[in-house]
Amino acid sequence: MASYWQIFISFFKIGSFTLGGGYAMIPLIQQEVVDKKGWLKENEFVEMMAIAQSAPGPIALNTAIFVGYKARGVKGVVFSSLGTILPSFIVILLIAIIFTDFKNNPGVERVFKGIRPAAFGVFDPEIPDAFVRIGQGQVAAFGMGERRG
Repeated sequence: MASYWQIFISFFKIGSFTLGGGYAMIPLIQQEVVDKKGWLKENEFVEMMAIAQSAPGPIALNTAIFVGYKARGVKGVVFSSLGTILPSFIVILLIAIIFTDFKNNPGVERVFKGIRPAAFGVFDPEIPDAFVRIGQGQVAAFGMGERRG
């Protein structure tokens, strides 16, 4: 039976060294919990993945929740979830701390002023179509697909 700290360390390790999001973590989670630790059987992992993909939320966290529950119940969920979430949280926290030291630097300010329009364009694919509609005399409700005349 897995200890709480084994669950935490396994998911913390996977969360710390995986780049590419939740789907990139799945093979590592499978290798860790099925092949190395034996907390789940192969068929249990496959069934759990189907549930994790259909449940709302990040797939890596959903997978951690199911593995933690299967291995040690509700407390296992807490440890597996924290192990999955904490690496990203720590990195973001460190970036925020470092950023506060540089935020008033004129070069950094110019970079972020240049990034803002690009980031807005990336996050709202409706924008190019909206400009076409505006040019045609229509005003778009961004992101809603509605047209107001």
